[in-house]
Amino acid sequence: KFSLAFEGLLAFASKSLGTLLSGVARLREDRDLAQVLRLVLQLGNLLNEATAYGNARGFSIENLTQLSAIKSTDSSLTLLEFLVERVHSKAPHCLKFLDGLSEIEAASTVGVSDISRCLKEIDDGLAMVALECAEVKKVSPEDAFLEVMGGFCEKASAKTSELQSSFKDVQKSLIALCEWFGEDFATFDERTFLGYFVTFYRSFLKASKEYQAMSAAQARAGGAARAASPRSPT
Repeated sequence: KFSLAFEGLLAFASKSLGTLLSGVARLREDRDLAQVLRLVLQLGNLLNEATAYGNARGFSIENLTQLSAIKSTDSSLTLLEFLVERVHSKAPHCLKFLDGLSEIEAASTVGVSDISRCLKEIDDGLAMVALECAEVKKVSPEDAFLEVMGGFCEKASAKTSELQSSFKDVQKSLIALCEWFGEDFATFDERTFLGYFVTFYRSFLKASKEYQAMSAAQARAGGAARAASPRSPT
């Protein structure tokens, strides 16, 4: 019966909306991420300064997934490795942007269409209960079913209204997110879009760990070399 399924539907929709809203807010409000993305643009323009692609004012978010495939002119570094090295050496405080990975990963699993279907199922269920109440009232106006289900519908409708309001907030946030990153909302898919960021975060995190390991190895090698070198007599 719908009255038994309602709480589960409500919990799913509420959790999904909160998860998606949290991920969107993280991308919009993370200043460290914004600085890293500006650096991506600067480095891309540096690599393309002698081409028609130089001096770009922006880039597609999808390009963040391709940084490891773009190499410097001497092929010694990929753009991702260059970016990681630059962030570690010039703006290490920006590494905090990686703290948002879990939020964005969670948000990337949520689909607006899934939430919309859930809300429709709730609306249809409440309409069905209201219809049942109307039919019972015709036959037995004093039936206890009316009191029980009437109270359920009143509380459920109030909770559903709150969900509908939150759903509108999420839709507005997604539109604002598209405008913020210069994407076309007409072709926007939130899972794909957030997935680009998840891929970028994971790739950056992996390259960052490799950079730190290499730096530590070089420091150890340098220390060993200094320890092995003969000291000049005093």
